[in-house]
Amino acid sequence: MIFVFIFSFLVSVGVALFTALVSGCSIIFLFDIAEFLGIILILTLFVFLSGYGKSFCRVFSSPKKMQTFSLAELRESKLALDFTLRASVYVCLFFLIVGGMYFYLNFGFRQTMGPNLALVLLSLYYMFFLVTILIALKAKLKTQIILSMNEDSEPVQTQPLSTSRVVLSVVKVFCVLVLVLLLTFLVVFWCSANEQTEFKLTLAWLLDAPSFLVIAIESLLLLFVTGNFMVFWKTVKAAFKNSSLTVSEKNVSVTAVRSLRLFCILSGLKCSLIGLVAVLANLQDKSTLGANIYVALLSTLYGIVFAVILLFLEYKVNRLCRE
Repeated sequence: MIFVFIFSFLVSVGVALFTALVSGCSIIFLFDIAEFLGIILILTLFVFLSGYGKSFCRVFSSPKKMQTFSLAELRESKLALDFTLRASVYVCLFFLIVGGMYFYLNFGFRQTMGPNLALVLLSLYYMFFLVTILIALKAKLKTQIILSMNEDSEPVQTQPLSTSRVVLSVVKVFCVLVLVLLLTFLVVFWCSANEQTEFKLTLAWLLDAPSFLVIAIESLLLLFVTGNFMVFWKTVKAAFKNSSLTVSEKNVSVTAVRSLRLFCILSGLKCSLIGLVAVLANLQDKSTLGANIYVALLSTLYGIVFAVILLFLEYKVNRLCRE
């Protein structure tokens, strides 16, 4: 599990540095050592005061030692991760509120608005950063718990789908996604007041290759770290072929798909926050301010689109095995 922690940490940091360089954001604005260490210190105190300290430390044991733990100890470690995940959200939101109060106290000083607001957004970024690593650890631990239970239930018998049915299903999902995006933009365009004429909303504005690649690569790398990469592709194959699954196979498959769905959302949110920090840290050029924020938010849009596709897959897998 220590490998999962180190690799997921390095992947998240590497993606953050790449996104900062692409967004034109200085690395100095991206890492506030005092704030990050303060969040980690308070979070550590929370974990040990809750009584989950020993169970949380157990997560970082070697693979050989992890195999010697009982099912009850593994479940207690999972509870420790759940508590740490929720506590990290509350701690980061606390820093965000305090930073927001300080921002409004200095609202009259226009020269400090951008950097101060960027610092507030960093609290959100640190929250998504920590949640990403904790979800990776939780996915790895949950998979190990499922496999240690040795569920031998018989798979439910399902009728294999023909090639035409598979193609039709893919086309239906694609058409639904396109329709949802078109309806969303039409509603926003109809309800919003748009007075600018310099930037025209076209299909090209919805395409941003760096954001797309960063989200896909980071999410798949984190899935690989958790040991669920091959499980995910087997799940996709089973969903397309409508193959039957045992209860254990279904639980492992759902864990893999759900983890990837969360990674996509978190990766999109982190990229958007880095883009917004870059915009706020460089407010001198106001002519392209709106367009830059628009491009920064595209990452979250991509993450949501990926998550919707994976949500369909997750519930398809649940139907392949009825307990």
